[in-house]
Amino acid sequence: MEYYNDDSLIRYFHDEIERVSSRKIAALQKEISSKKQEELAKLSLEVKHQVDLSLGVELKDMKDKYRQDINNLLSKNAHILYERRKEISEDIFNEIHKKLLLFVKSKKYEEFIENKLKTIESQMTSQNLSFYILPNDEVCNKMILTFFDKSINIVKDDKIKIGGFRVVSSKLMLEIDETLDTKLENNKTWFYTNSKLFIKN
Repeated sequence: MEYYNDDSLIRYFHDEIERVSSRKIAALQKEISSKKQEELAKLSLEVKHQVDLSLGVELKDMKDKYRQDINNLLSKNAHILYERRKEISEDIFNEIHKKLLLFVKSKKYEEFIENKLKTIESQMTSQNLSFYILPNDEVCNKMILTFFDKSINIVKDDKIKIGGFRVVSSKLMLEIDETLDTKLENNKTWFYTNSKLFIKN
């Protein structure tokens, strides 16, 4: 898994999300279609049986009952579909989270941090900078001290769970968030908007 900049990281997220969600959506579509056909077949048999037993019942009453049964089935399927979408979304982002944790342990993570710090160095003076990092992120800690003098402040931030850093310049009144946590959250937002996980039944 190779990351050199934000674009390639975001492209990776999008590609991985599309790959995993497409597989899961296809399976879900097949399951919903099969379940719908099965339930509709049962309803059709039941209606036919009722018609055979109750020839004297008016057709309107039978249609109303059939319509209500279909509405109940659609409501039941909508609830099942909602639960499955939720489950699929959690599965997808659990997989992405695991891959990010592996990325943080790789050599590419050091390159990723180095590129981000070069950008920060070109945008901000080294005065009055505070870096917020994962408490046990030795890569970030070491790279920050390599790029900036001892006047900067490094804060161990328990809110960061994966990696990367946030940097705050009190002089410029500016904050730049380069945490992988935020990038993942932003991609979750993108996913829920663009994943096409809302399947027509």
